[in-house]
Amino acid sequence: RLLEIYGGIFSCLQEERDVIFSGHTGVIHQGMGYDIFTSHISPKMLMHFILGSEGTLGVITEITLRLDIEKKYSEGIALSLASLDELPPLIENLLHSYPTSFDGFDTRTLSLSSYATKIINERHGNDVFTLFVVYSGDQDTVERSIKKTFATILLPKDKKFICSAKELAVYRDIIFNQKKDLNTSTDGALTPLSLCNDLVFPTTSLSLGLKEVQSVCEEYNVPYSTVIHAGTGVVRVETLFDMADENTPEIYIEMLAHIAKIVKWYRGAITYSYGDGIINTPVLPLIYGADVGMTLK
Repeated sequence: RLLEIYGGIFSCLQEERDVIFSGHTGVIHQGMGYDIFTSHISPKMLMHFILGSEGTLGVITEITLRLDIEKKYSEGIALSLASLDELPPLIENLLHSYPTSFDGFDTRTLSLSSYATKIINERHGNDVFTLFVVYSGDQDTVERSIKKTFATILLPKDKKFICSAKELAVYRDIIFNQKKDLNTSTDGALTPLSLCNDLVFPTTSLSLGLKEVQSVCEEYNVPYSTVIHAGTGVVRVETLFDMADENTPEIYIEMLAHIAKIVKWYRGAITYSYGDGIINTPVLPLIYGADVGMTLK
């Protein structure tokens, strides 16, 4: 079916394969369709290319919608981690249980949320990171998945918690209100400006990449919060800048360059999926190489 729709594009991609692969400079994730850079271009990868191209390879002229049955019952597991180094093996283990959503928050980001204050005090204490895993579907299936998964997680009993539907809403609010909570923390004195949203790291190096990105924010004394969509290695960094300071544009570009080098070192990518692609164009050559970077600009 994909070949019927995108046959012409597929032929073009195959013909230009060498150009495409020579331009990505070792990056293993790209665009909004993750994991498209492998050793070959197959029909199964077409959807990733189309989504990742954001309109440059084609435009949508017809849409067929499929309605899924609403998954009315949800439960989750919250895992409290003393170190980010615990994150990669947990992700690898939990992916096999096929959770509905799979997100993480550092304690600093949790502390910004008025929704999460009680949970932080009762559960997470001084731990640095919380991984939040959600399962949705019919109640029996969800409860079996939770019970089976919970037993396989090698953390102390006081570091893993089963969450009710009400508690699920608390964690979801943190994601939806991330920018608002960060801005409120400075009484609105600074301006939210996304810094390389989103960053993508291989799950095996997600914790290392995240720590270095946070270090850059701290080095420049820029307030930040981070949310991780752990299943795909996506890191969303929200930052605040003083737009009245004439040095802010220079600081922003310097930080971008530092973060781009970190992402490239860990063979990740920057997706620019929140409308911030134009302001981030100076770092494109650092990620994709000079020729491809100039073409994207």
